[in-house]
Parts: sequence; structure tokens; C-alpha cells
Amino acid sequence: MAGSQKGVNLSTVLLVVISVLFSATAVVQFIWTQELQKKYEQSQRELVQLKTDCFKFSLQEAPDSVLVLNNKEPEALEDGNGRHKRDLQQMLTDMMVAQEKILLDHCMNDTIKLCVPGPKGDRGFKGDPGIPGSPGLPGLIGSRGAKGDTGLKGQKGEKGAAGPKGDRGLQGADGQKGEPGPKGDPGANGQKGEPGASGPKGEPGLRGLKGDPGLQGLKGSQGPPGLMGAKGDQGVAGLKGEKGADGPRGPPGVQLQKDCMCIKPPTIDVFEPQNETIYYRLGSNIKLMCGSNSTVPAPTVAWTTPDPNPCAARTGSALNINSLQPSEVGNYTCTVTNPYGSSSKTFVIKSEAPSAISCDFDGNNMCLWKTNQSSPGTWKVNSGQTPTGNTGPNTDHTKGNNIGYYAYIESSFGKTGENAFLTSPELPPSGVSCFTFWYNMHGSQIGSLALETEERLKDCSETRHVKLPLSGDQGSVWHQAQINLPVMNNPYRIVLKSTHGPGSSGDTAVDDLQYYTGKCKSNMKLNGPSEEFITIPANSPLTLNCNVTGSPAPTFTWTKQHSCEGSYKTYKGSVLHEADHATTGDSGTYICTASNGPLNNITKIFHVKVNDTGYTDKCTFDNGAFCGWQQVINKDDFNWTIHSGSTQSDGTGPDADHTQSSSGNQMYVYIETSSPRVQGEHADLISHMLPANQTKCLTLWYYMFGTETGNLKVFLEDQCTHQRTEVFSQSGDKGRKWLMGSVNIPASSVPNDYKIVIQGDVGSSYHGDTALDDIHIKDSTCSASSIDCDFSHDICQWTQSQSDTFDWTRLTGTTVSSNTGPSGDHTDPNGGGYYMYTEGSQPRKTGDDAILVSPPLPAGQDYCFSLATNMYGDTMGSIEVLTKDAASTSNSGARALAIYSTGSTVEEWKEHSIYIPAQSKSFRILIKGIIGSGFASDAAIDDLSIHSGKC
Repeated sequence: MAGSQKGVNLSTVLLVVISVLFSATAVVQFIWTQELQKKYEQSQRELVQLKTDCFKFSLQEAPDSVLVLNNKEPEALEDGNGRHKRDLQQMLTDMMVAQEKILLDHCMNDTIKLCVPGPKGDRGFKGDPGIPGSPGLPGLIGSRGAKGDTGLKGQKGEKGAAGPKGDRGLQGADGQKGEPGPKGDPGANGQKGEPGASGPKGEPGLRGLKGDPGLQGLKGSQGPPGLMGAKGDQGVAGLKGEKGADGPRGPPGVQLQKDCMCIKPPTIDVFEPQNETIYYRLGSNIKLMCGSNSTVPAPTVAWTTPDPNPCAARTGSALNINSLQPSEVGNYTCTVTNPYGSSSKTFVIKSEAPSAISCDFDGNNMCLWKTNQSSPGTWKVNSGQTPTGNTGPNTDHTKGNNIGYYAYIESSFGKTGENAFLTSPELPPSGVSCFTFWYNMHGSQIGSLALETEERLKDCSETRHVKLPLSGDQGSVWHQAQINLPVMNNPYRIVLKSTHGPGSSGDTAVDDLQYYTGKCKSNMKLNGPSEEFITIPANSPLTLNCNVTGSPAPTFTWTKQHSCEGSYKTYKGSVLHEADHATTGDSGTYICTASNGPLNNITKIFHVKVNDTGYTDKCTFDNGAFCGWQQVINKDDFNWTIHSGSTQSDGTGPDADHTQSSSGNQMYVYIETSSPRVQGEHADLISHMLPANQTKCLTLWYYMFGTETGNLKVFLEDQCTHQRTEVFSQSGDKGRKWLMGSVNIPASSVPNDYKIVIQGDVGSSYHGDTALDDIHIKDSTCSASSIDCDFSHDICQWTQSQSDTFDWTRLTGTTVSSNTGPSGDHTDPNGGGYYMYTEGSQPRKTGDDAILVSPPLPAGQDYCFSLATNMYGDTMGSIEVLTKDAASTSNSGARALAIYSTGSTVEEWKEHSIYIPAQSKSFRILIKGIIGSGFASDAAIDDLSIHSGKC
């Protein structure tokens, strides 16, 4: 019994052991089967990817043959017997080897760009061959578990929760009383994302991998992380490692990656060296190519260039440079980039130095310089004389003959004020540099020439700086300009800007343009800054010192911007004394050019501002001062005399100055007409310089008492043409009184700087002393009220014409003839006031005329002129109102505004208003009285007035 009992117990134990072993074997087989199933699914995904990427290369037939193997997979899995385990593993292994062979056969062609995320890493493929051996499989499973974690974040991870199919394998749960069981519990949590961490600790975590449908997330991951799952090898039996020995099949995977270039960083397609240096001439057109051999994913191409202020990003495989500029010489680097890396190449472009922009035009072209327009009035190349006479150069500067060439502006074309630009190539940012050129500005109608720099800023806008303005006739010879350009922090161009003058005698030429880095070369030295800003109060002296030294000693040429004085202001010394009593007319830009030989010039610029705050440009001649007025030298016959009290001759001249003071300090100026003076001689008094294009009003008080008094005239003398224009005139005896005269000087009438000249003429004897006092120049238009006159005291600013038959008569009360003329003035019919009339009695005859002339009135505005007339008389003539140009000395071209020719049978005054439309030039009003057919033609006028605007 005992023996039999022991036998039963032994059999029971053996049965239990066998059952346990069988169960363990079944569990292990089940786990392996699951792992093989997942490997198979991964292979299928890779196969699909391969079919997609290699569809051009007839892979369709080969993958179908693999699918035939795959179709055997259910049969193998249905057999739970352990003897089929190796057959199943061998079948799947053969399947993957066949897939790899197909991949190799169809991806060896260099034209294919295979992009399979998993195979990209060598390690991932090495792991794949390890799949037949358990070592690689656990590793991959571990990695997939990690990826499953990310997948579980999505809904796909929840599909793993439907893995109750694995619950049926819980029959082995009894065997999990050992360690695997507890680890399996974390595996369930692993479906929520935690198993990835615990999975590496052991196989049970693999159960959680049933949710691996989320492994689609592997598209974003790579095989290498799976390799880190090698920790799973610890749970792998030695046999699994042996299967891993079959892994040598992995090297073809390396060959696959190398030949098929699966997602590699881009490289640049070049046949030249990776970095190359190329030499081009300035002005060349260049095309740089930067291609990439990467197409999936497509790379981007970006360029970096020498330009510090690029106006637009440079992209694309081709970079075009049109007309290579000095600022574009340097390194060009292209960089191609995709998500997997980048590659670059540098082109080093070299060319001539920036000094290559220098030009002597002797190639009959503009070298590298450009003009701004194609019209005939722009810069062009020429040799010999220009087509227009008396302007421009006769030869070029370089050779000094008719063969050499220069650039010039033909002023016969283009409009006044139109600009023409000669522009250099764009230069790179630089330190101090030197630019020199020769210029010829010969002609009576020369405009201006300016040297400017045009700087391109970081926002791609452009700004210009004037460096050297020149204007007016500079003579028929060539002059050199040389200037140090300051540090330039941005790309820039040098611009020569010519502005057309008022006519065809204004050809401006340039030659021998030279540029080089560093300061201008000269053996002269400028002591002090090259540019000064000076502000002085009005009425103070103005002296400018161009302190330049050198050997030989330099000569100095002074010019003033917008002035013509520079043509005759040449000195051996460096000091320019401009004025003893500076006024606003002395404000402006003065340019001093010192020279002691060819190419040896130094330029200094003075910006002068005269502050006239609280200053009145008025000269009273008190205390013996002429203020800013001067005696004219070599252009008149004698000088004005400054004096107080009465003149030396009886019966002529004033007894005191205008303020009626006989004090020795209260003075005036006059012309002494006693011997040795003879009739017709004149004395001129000239003002300081007055600025162009500014409206002024000149007022002065004059005294013309004496039976043989001559003329008093006022002229404007243009400082460019030196022509004089008469704007005021009085003549003859005006009685023993000071009278005021005024002259409007509209801005439009003075296009150039000018001076005022007051001229006194000698009459027929010594009884003709003419005096002046209180000359006032105001920055405004003279009040029109200077024309208003009721004749109560005199005839105001009106004058008697010298081109008529007789004069108007100033009268109060009735005229001498009966039945004609008024009985009193317009405002006082009882005879208390004054009026002007024409006496029709003998010696007058029909058609005789008397003309009153107004002071000049400025152009450009409308006026309303009013007067009262009295035309009582049976044989009445007419009264005409006319206008003429202020500068005209003749009345022949006068234009009629109104004619009153109807006599009245009753004595009465009539009022008239006459509209005078805006005139193009300053003008005067004429009132002409014409005698009728008999003595009863005393016509009268009174109460003259004018105001701006329409009536």
C-alpha cells in the first residue's frame, strides 16, 4: 500500500509537473507568437511604404510574391503545437529577407529617392534582422512599447483595451503566481501609457502591446529608439541570441540606405570646387547656380551677399547679378536646407578696385557712369567745341585738343531748372575717400553744377547730401574740384547734378573723374575745418578766411552759391572781405578753392547766416556813415558828398537833412553841381548785395530844388549780367521840400543777386544840387497807398512824363478860363482843396497831351484803380488811363485801360473805378489828358487811389 501510495503520489507529482511545464511552454509559445505577429505587421507596413515609394520601378509583382508567403501566416498560427514554432519563425524570417532582397533589387538605381522612416537608421535595420533571433525582437518590442505610449495618447491606444482576446490566455495566470503575474498587472496600466516604462523590466509588459495599433505613430519615430530596448535581452534565452546571429543579413540594409539615399541632408550639385573664387569685370552680368541633389523633402535655398542693406531676401537656386557694382564684390554663400540638415557653398567674386570708376571719357563713352534720362538735354560725350557758340569748352581737359573727349550738358535742350544726373556705380561702405574732377562752366546763362552723394539706407530708401555746389559763369578755362568724402556706412553713389540755366548759353562740361580711397593727395594744408557754419548779427562786418598753406603758395578762387560774383573774385591771399555792414543779402554758401597746381586743390565751404532780428536796413547818413552803401568806382564821373546844413551854392539844395535838423550829426548826401562839373556827368551810389528771388521795397527821400536840376534815377544791377534796369526816375525842380520815393522790387524781377544803384545827373548849371536821405530797404512789398493822392500837398509819388507836350497843373479853386474846368476839387466843391488839370488856352492846340506817371507796381496781382474826373467844357478833349512796363522809358507801347471823351454841359465831378488784371511784369499807370478843339477843354482829375483785388 505504502509503495503503491508512493507511486500514486509520484505519478501525481509528475503529472502536475508535466502540466506546469506544458502550461509554461504554451505561455511562452503564445508570447512568441504575439511577438512574431507584431513583427509581421511591421513588415507589412514597411512593405506598403516600399510599394508607395518605389511604384515607378515595377515593385508591384515582387511584393505580391511576398504576400503569398504572408497568406500562410494564419495556418501557421492556428497550429499551437510547439514543433511548428521554428517553422513559423523561419517562414517570417524568409519573408523579411525576401522583402529586403526586393528592396535591394529595385533601389540600386541612383535615380530613386527612397524615404522609409524606419530603415533610415542603420541600427533599425540591424535590429530587423535580429527579429528572427529573440534578442532583436524584445528590443524592438520594448521600443514599440515606448512608442505605444505616445500612441495611447490618441484614441488608437484605447483599441488595445479591446484586447480581451489576450484575457483568454489568462489560463496561464495561475502560472503567473510567479513574478510575471504581478508584472502583467502593470502591463494593463501600460495600455494607458505607463507600460512603456515598466515594459523594459520584463516580458509581461508585452501583453499591453496588444494595443499596438497605435504604433502607426512610428511614422514619426525611428528604429534607433528600439535598439535602446536591448534591456529586453535580459529576458531572452540564449537561443534567442543565437537567432540574433542571423543578423548579418542586416548589412544589406546598410547598402540599401547608402544606395537609395533614404532621407539624407541635402548636398550641393557642383562640378567646381566646393568653394571657388571667380574674377569678373565691373559691369558684368553674372549668374551663380546653387542646385541640390535632395528632392524629398524639397530643400530651401538662401543666399548671403556682401550687401549690408539687402532690400529683399535672395532665394532660389539661381542668383543673377546685373551689371556688377563695386558694392557687390565679395563673398556669396548659398545654403540649402531641409528638415534633416543643410549644406553650403561660397563663391568669392573679385573685380577691379573701386578706383576703376574713374573716367576720362576718351573711349567715347561714359565708362561705368549712368545718366538719368535719354532726352537731348542730358549728359553726353563730346569732343572739340559744343554746337552752341560762346559757351562750353573748346577742347577736353585730358589731352587739351579736339581729339580728347569729355561729358557735357547741351543747354539748347531741356527746360530752365531741369536737372540732369551723371551717376557713378554703387560703391561699398568706406572710410574717407577722395573724388576729383575738372569742370568747365562757360556761358552767360550757366545754371549750376553740384557734387552729391546718394546713400542707400538700411530701409532701402535713399538720401542725398550736397558736397560742392557751383553756379554761374566760371570762365572759359577748365577748373578742378577736389573733395574729401566722409566715412560712408552704407553703399553709396557719387552724383554730378547739372541744373539747366535760363537759355542756350549754358553748356556745362566735366572731365577726368577720379576716385580713390584715403584723403585727397595734396602738398597743401587746410588749417581748420573744411566746412564752417557762421552766424553774425546784421550790420556787422563779414570776413572769411580760407586758411590754406602750401608750397608754392596757392591762389584762391571764391564763389557764392546762387551768385555770379565768383567769376571776378580771385585773390592772391586767402581772406575774403565781403562786407563792412552785413545784411541778409550776404547770407549764403561761400566756397573757397585753393590751388597750387594740377590735381592740387583744396576746397573749404562757409555757410553764412546773417541774423537781422531787431535790425532795420536803413541808412540816415548821420555821423558821416554811408552804412552799407558805397561810391561806384570807375563807372561814374564823380562822387556823392556827405553833408549837413545847406549846400555851398545859393538857390539850390536843402538847408538841412530830411528830419529838418541842422545839427552837425544829422547828415545827408548830395551831388555838388558847381564847377568843375558839366552837364550830363553823373555820380553813382551802390548798395550792398541783395539776394535773388526775394521781394523788397525801396523807399528814399529826395530833395530836387534848383532851376537847372538834372535827373535822379534808380537802377537794379544784375550781378550776373551786370545789366542795369531803371525802376525810378525824377527830373527838374521839385521845389524846396523833401519828397519820398518808393520802388517795388518783386521777387520775379530779380532772378539773380543784384545791387541797387542811385544815380544823380548834373543839369545845365550849378543850380541843380540833388540830395538823398533816409534810404530804407524793407523785406516786403511797398504799400499801394504810395499811389493814393488827393494833391493836397503835392503830386505824391506821381511824376510828370518827359515824353509828352506839356504838364498837368496843380490848382485850387477855378481855372482861368470861363465855362470850363471845375470850381473846386472833388472833395471840397467850395474851392478849398487841390486837383490836377490841363489848361486848354493858348499856347495849347488840339491834340496836345500831358501825362502823369505812377510809381511802379508789382506784377502778379489784380488791382482796382479809382479816380474822379471833371470834364466841363464845350470843346472838351479826353482823359485816358493806360499802363506800361515799369522798365520802359517810352510811352509808345502803353496799353489803354479806359478813355473818357464825353464833355459835360454842367460842371460836375464823376467817379470811376478801373479793374487792372494781374500783369506779367512790374508796371506803371499813366493818366493822359488830351486838349480838345478849343480853349474850353480844361479837364481835371482828383482823389487817385488803388487797392489790390478786383473792383
